[in-house]
Amino acid sequence: MRADLFRYRSVVETPLFILAYARTGSQLLVSYLNSLAGVSMRKEVLNENKPEGIRSGPCSKEQVMKHLRLSVLSHSTQVGGVKLIFNQMRRHGVSVSDLENYFHGTKFLVLYRKSLGEQFVSSKIAQKNRKWSLGKGQSRKLETVLVEPSDFIKYCQSVRERYEEIRRDSFVMDNSLWIAYEELSESPEVLFKENVCPFLSVAYSSLTTNFARQNPQPLSQKVANYSELEPLFSSGEARLDYDR
Repeated sequence: MRADLFRYRSVVETPLFILAYARTGSQLLVSYLNSLAGVSMRKEVLNENKPEGIRSGPCSKEQVMKHLRLSVLSHSTQVGGVKLIFNQMRRHGVSVSDLENYFHGTKFLVLYRKSLGEQFVSSKIAQKNRKWSLGKGQSRKLETVLVEPSDFIKYCQSVRERYEEIRRDSFVMDNSLWIAYEELSESPEVLFKENVCPFLSVAYSSLTTNFARQNPQPLSQKVANYSELEPLFSSGEARLDYDR
């Protein structure tokens, strides 16, 4: 399969994959990466509902990987890549091992959120509103949701298991940078100057984005039954913290 890559005569030297769950700041990360000279990224290429996404309907594994190859290698920059959401990878049968085997010189940005409570509630609010991003200047709508404790516990277990599975992959760990949403949103300039740009071997330039944070309120204002969930939200099981 790797020999097939050379058919595209791509100028991409470093295929880059963002691996993330929904509601971890992946759109923000893509927009910042696209601010850098020498880097270009596409969004959810395995999402059938996106313009850059794979076509709807049944697809063979070969068709899925061909779509990924074209999405990555058709960039005209040194670093070219895509964003991959874990549930979309699972739906289309794409594993991290596939990315290792189909691409040469691959690097990964693994994005996670330290607070799984914030991640879970953000997802529920987005599903309720049917709104997955907020542009600068757009008005926010304060929403509250009910959280079923058992659903949240299962969610935390599932997310933790997925990240731990990735951390057991030596290839990914040798070729990845792990980024917490909290540092991406609070101090992106420092993150990019000290970590992201050196990791990608590209020069730093001013970061721009058209996105704004959708739900900046504390969990106590977003969760209707917060008093019931507060012990869970503050527990170690609801928090991730990984070394780079």
